[in-house]
Parts: sequence; C-alpha cells; structure tokens
Amino acid sequence: MNLAKTFDRVDDVSKIEGCNTRGVEYRWSTFSNVIASIPVGSNALDFGAGSLRESFDLAVRGFNVTSIDIDSELMSAYKSSYDWPANGASHHLIAASDLTDGLTKIGDTRFALVTCFDVLEHLEDPGAMLRLIEPYLADDGKIFITVPNGRTLFELAFRFDLLLARATKRYMRVQVDALGLSERICSGARMAAIDRIDQKTKSIFRGLYGWNLFVASPVRNRSSKHR
Repeated sequence: MNLAKTFDRVDDVSKIEGCNTRGVEYRWSTFSNVIASIPVGSNALDFGAGSLRESFDLAVRGFNVTSIDIDSELMSAYKSSYDWPANGASHHLIAASDLTDGLTKIGDTRFALVTCFDVLEHLEDPGAMLRLIEPYLADDGKIFITVPNGRTLFELAFRFDLLLARATKRYMRVQVDALGLSERICSGARMAAIDRIDQKTKSIFRGLYGWNLFVASPVRNRSSKHR
C-alpha cells in the first residue's frame, strides 16, 4: 500500500542538529550541546514524531525511544525506512486518535528527554499541551522544542490557508501550495546565496530566521497560582 507521506522528512537532518529543507541548510548546537549531558540508555519521548527522523536519531544515540503520533499505519511505514541500530536501544510506537490520548498510553514511564519539534504551532492551546507533557518528564529532564517564527514564505502562506479555513469554517477551502511556491521561487542556488548572506548578517537579522529553538526543564512543587 502506497501511503501519502505528506510530511516525509526521512532524508532530512534531524532537528536535534539542524534542518535542510526548502533549499536552506540550517545547523545549530542548542540541542546537541544539551543532549550530550543526558546519559545514554535514558528514556526519550518523540512527541508528534511524524516521519520518525528524530526517533531514529535518538535510537542511534542509544536512547530508549517512545514515538507518539496519530496514524499507526503511517508510523509503521516510516519505521521501515530506517536501518535501526542494534545497540540495545528500544523503540516503541504509540498511535492514538490525538496526541493527548497518546500520552495516556505511556503508563508510568518518565523521560529524561522529550522532543516536540514543529508540533505546538498546530495546536489550539500549546500551553495546555505542555502542562500535560510535564508530568512525564523526569525531575532533571529536558524538553526540546522548535516552532517556526512565522515569517518565512512557507509559513506566511500556511498562515493564510489557516486564516481562510477558520473564516469560512471549512478546512483549507482554497489551497495555497506553499511548498510548491517556495520551491519555484527559492531555487537551490538562490537559497545558497541567501544562506551565505544570512551568515554575514545574522547578528542584525536573527529575528527573521526560520525556527525558534527552546530547551526547557520542569519546575516541580509549584503553587497552583503559577500553573
């Protein structure tokens, strides 16, 4: 069966290291510096795992990985795309009707690391979801988050799609092919040149970069007024 892999990121760089989509090569050390301090063999949760790119990366690093997303058949198809390491690391798939239900299937497992890459921007209440995830983090656990900053061509076009859908109360009534548009306008050579300019001017224009990166830790024993 040939499943439609709309968000196929199998051949991308793991978001732990950067990203290489849409003609631009991004590399960062925000996550890799932190993950080096987490013991190999720890439990890791890939929340909103998508094409399992980060799940595979974590398994290669020796983490016991749990991947949560909403389509079991698609997750299984993606899993077959990787050569999973024989290093003793385990990998479990959890599929549920929505991501919240997926959390209820974890049981009492606690995680030294949770990855939440390009997920929160698709939710109605990201803060509420983070509060649901927080109890599954170990006391010294970390959560890695990426969200787009909304200023790239692709994100602006997607936002137009979303606003139009909400206004008409229909899901994506008029389609804007944001990916196709960006690929036609942003050729590889053109984006490589822009990337070189970015490197020279990033201290001035850093607020216009494609992703926001966050590393967070749980704060235990908070009073209810701070929740």
